[in-house]
Amino acid sequence: RKPYDTSLYKVLPHISLKKTNSIIDVKKVHVSNSYLLYEQRNPDSKLLMKVLLADINADFYNISSIAAHRKTPMQARLSTNFMGRAPLKVFFKFNLDDKNNNFSFAGTLGSTPFKYFDEILYPLAGLKVFAGQLDKLTFEATANEYRSQGTMTMLYHDLEATVYKKGHVDEEAKMLSWLINSVVHKTNPDKKGIRTVPMKYEHLPYTSIATYMVKTLLMGIAYTLSPEGMHMKEKLETRQEKKEIKQKKKAEKKEKKNKSKKD
Repeated sequence: RKPYDTSLYKVLPHISLKKTNSIIDVKKVHVSNSYLLYEQRNPDSKLLMKVLLADINADFYNISSIAAHRKTPMQARLSTNFMGRAPLKVFFKFNLDDKNNNFSFAGTLGSTPFKYFDEILYPLAGLKVFAGQLDKLTFEATANEYRSQGTMTMLYHDLEATVYKKGHVDEEAKMLSWLINSVVHKTNPDKKGIRTVPMKYEHLPYTSIATYMVKTLLMGIAYTLSPEGMHMKEKLETRQEKKEIKQKKKAEKKEKKNKSKKD
């Protein structure tokens, strides 16, 4: 395999601010009555995943590349209708003075039938939902350019779903397939009470922050369906994903070394 093309890396927004040579110092940006359609084609199945955020209203604070202003984090508050239906609110916080480039996101998603998740879950992971109602979903996570981790509470009832196990499904689909065919919780809360589960994801350097967040949330959904999924995820992480993350770290070290020589 040829060395990975580092020019394809998608730099996270707060890291871009710290690296740019341009002077940017914006106190507040307001976005109203907008929308975002995010699409990603599964390279194996060729199916197109669509995420629609309609009626977006958002405020962005402290968008600054000036070192003296980095003590104040860059923040964003967003309210929208997920897939044009369910109310979604998300808060982002980007620590501009953190050497580890940490950021966090937290939010809530309101009630909606599970069938509206089909355009995301089926192309991305082969999970087909036939029935069920999402009552409420809350999540919070911390992340950097390498990995994310957090917790999710997804309240729902009467779930009916299956995974199509064809050759084109990816690692997330294999995990979800295992979950569906073993112990799937059709409701939350159940007789034992409300389940709050961990979620985590290894970030691939060529994917955007939107994909990063969506896949982190997908892991939380999988862990909610079956707690055993947390352990299955660790077994099913591909060697290629780990290799690409190591390649990114190696490329960054080389870049810093070359920069030090020039200086």
